[in-house]
Amino acid sequence: MLYQAVRGVRGHTHTHNHTHDHNHHRHHHGHSHDHPHAASHATESGLVALAVGMVPCPGAVLVMLYAIANDMIYPGFLLVAAMSAGIGLTIAILGVATILLRQFATRFIENSGGGVAVVRFRTLSNTIGALLVIVIGTTSFFAFLGMS
Repeated sequence: MLYQAVRGVRGHTHTHNHTHDHNHHRHHHGHSHDHPHAASHATESGLVALAVGMVPCPGAVLVMLYAIANDMIYPGFLLVAAMSAGIGLTIAILGVATILLRQFATRFIENSGGGVAVVRFRTLSNTIGALLVIVIGTTSFFAFLGMS
């Protein structure tokens, strides 16, 4: 998230032009690409999601420990599955709602005035989102340590 905050402050929208000169079969040609490099962003997002998903839920661990200690393994699995489904559904709904709200706001700004405002909005929303995650994470960390 700190990486996203720095990118947002620097104003990287990640859509840019560049040219390539290639030497194929002993002839020269140059061509330019104007595209947003979605594949590298998708890979980066996928790796972040994988890393976050690999962290076990402390609540699920406690439920399973309780279930094992009381010889109730199958009810423990059912409870953990229900918790996982509920958390996954909630996160998915919030994520989709956030994306749709951002698209609506971007379209609204585009229809009411133009391109510079859209770039500023995207930069500002990326920066604010990343900073909120950092602040909430830092606050949670210090609360966990008892330093609040």
